[in-house]
Amino acid sequence: ILEQRRLKLARQFLHVKDVLVKQHQRALRDSTAKRSHIQQTLRLAEKNRNTILQRLVEQCAQEVARCKEVARQQQLKNQEEIDRRRADLERRQRATAARRAKLLTVPKSRIFSNEMTIPPTREEAAVIIQTHWRFRQLSKAIKTYRSFGISVHTIENMSFHDTVGLLQNPAVIQANGKLLQKARKASPLTCGAKKYKNPSRVFLSAYMIVSHTKEILADIGHHERKLLTSAKIMLRELEQWFNEINDEPNKIHVNHLLSFLSAWDTYYNDFNTWKSKDSEKLASNLIAHYVELEKLWNTVKTQANAETEWRMNIVQQQEEIRRKIRNLGGDETISKLERVLRRLKEKLPNESGNETD
Repeated sequence: ILEQRRLKLARQFLHVKDVLVKQHQRALRDSTAKRSHIQQTLRLAEKNRNTILQRLVEQCAQEVARCKEVARQQQLKNQEEIDRRRADLERRQRATAARRAKLLTVPKSRIFSNEMTIPPTREEAAVIIQTHWRFRQLSKAIKTYRSFGISVHTIENMSFHDTVGLLQNPAVIQANGKLLQKARKASPLTCGAKKYKNPSRVFLSAYMIVSHTKEILADIGHHERKLLTSAKIMLRELEQWFNEINDEPNKIHVNHLLSFLSAWDTYYNDFNTWKSKDSEKLASNLIAHYVELEKLWNTVKTQANAETEWRMNIVQQQEEIRRKIRNLGGDETISKLERVLRRLKEKLPNESGNETD
């Protein structure tokens, strides 16, 4: 009996020992699998993090290169403008000195004589020829533009769809661009004229604003009323200038030309102000979307596989939004985004602290 009990206890001991060994082996396999999964997740997260950092480094390098190129181009433009003005001033001084030298050789009796005529200097003759040439070019540009029959009265009697089709016609846009260019060159105030961005499209938009106000200006506020007024004044000055040219086609009619160019400058500034207001609104919406994505990441980043399932998608969306924000408002809008993000990061720890309390 004792031997049987001893054998039974031995078998039980071996069974328990075998079970413990199997449990240990199973736990070891599970631990190894978990460790392998964690290491794989960490490697993937590190790879994603390096990819993001590399992309940010490349974007920063491209941005720095772009800023340097813009600064270089601006420096070249400024230097060209300085050289042009210096050459123009020197040319005028030479013309004045030459004319003064000619006057010094003329007897006083001839100076006060009504029959006295002093031939122009070479520089003065060049100015006269250039003025005549610019007048001819301006006349051609006016004739080409007016051949399309565009006026406030005509546009008012057209449907919105037909108006859009007419004003988006490449030939109309080109003709208007030449008209604005030749008008500015024919003006005596060409020196220091500012640069325009998409002048033809901005100018032709005035017809839409005046004739189809409800379709273009949905909400009439201060900027919209100011834009509508300046558009009406500019188109009125243009048509008055055209009417004067009809009456006397051999003259530029400088006073009416200057009035039109002044009204055009005012309208252009008002248009950009109105457009920037809409751009600011759109940029604010994009910033709000960017912040929502940042809050989403702050919520899910503690979850398992957050780096692999969430991080890359959120980063890509934020990069696309950041690019759109930069295109809308430039560095100033990007700075606004950074300020909003700093305030958000300062706020989030406080909120989590309150929840834990």
